Amino acid sequence: APPDAFSPKGQNWNVAPLSPVALRHRDMAPLRAILTAAMQHAGAVRIDHAMGLMRLFWIPAGGTPADGAYVRYPLQHMLATVAEVSRA
Repeated sequence: APPDAFSPKGQNWNVAPLSPVALRHRDMAPLRAILTAAMQHAGAVRIDHAMGLMRLFWIPAGGTPADGAYVRYPLQHMLATVAEVSRA
């Protein structure tokens, strides 16, 4: 998370993000696989930080949150994939 009043140094959650370019090139297959696995044993999943479907704060390897930036995701494709997998 970027630096803010709550966390002046920002936060590094050490979670590797999905590449929005790879998602598009692979017709959202990585996201579909994650959602399918998560929904396999449950009727629903909670998407915490749903804003992450639109943008994520990336921190470069070896960097700090002050070095990070928001990276946009294809929101409509992300939402359509969530809906598709939830209907399966």
